[in-house]
Amino acid sequence: MSMTLPLTKVRLVAALLLVAIIAPLADAQGVDFISDRRRAERGRVITFYDLSDVDSPVSWEWNFGDGEPLGPLPTADPVTHAYTNLGTYDVTLTVGGAGYFTQTKPDYIEVVNTPFVDFIYAIPEDIGDVLGIELPAVLPEGAYVFVDTSVGGYGKDPAVAWSWNFGDGTPLQGGPIVAHVFETEAQTAVFTG
Repeated sequence: MSMTLPLTKVRLVAALLLVAIIAPLADAQGVDFISDRRRAERGRVITFYDLSDVDSPVSWEWNFGDGEPLGPLPTADPVTHAYTNLGTYDVTLTVGGAGYFTQTKPDYIEVVNTPFVDFIYAIPEDIGDVLGIELPAVLPEGAYVFVDTSVGGYGKDPAVAWSWNFGDGTPLQGGPIVAHVFETEAQTAVFTG
């Protein structure tokens, strides 16, 4: 026995299915975070900042990938963590609200011997407002801000000269904090210390 539905009922069923699938996506909760450095030496304190967009959050739980989780915590205040062993670590943040939402960043932190050259970059709001780093005086529209997070060897003076090469033919930039606009998506940056 077959059944034939009028076209309006088929459209109604299709519309209801679409609403059932798309409506939850419209209310998607986003978990995200950044840290003040991605590479560090053993024992260096790293600060992690929650950038999540979750409705009515009530708890934050961090897993730093080294067997020393933190939380659940009652606030989104920045948290700190120091690694004792060399290696790369996945970092996970779970935010609880109207459900639990999780973001894992594989190989997010690398703990290495010193000295090393490294940097972080982000949009100006994340660098300035979230990390509290003083921004360059001039910020062109669409710029990313790059911050030197290199570490010298034990007892070594901090860096005294920088050369930022963004690989797009623009002049080299100097200084520990610079801003740059990439004109095309395919460009890559090269940092030499």
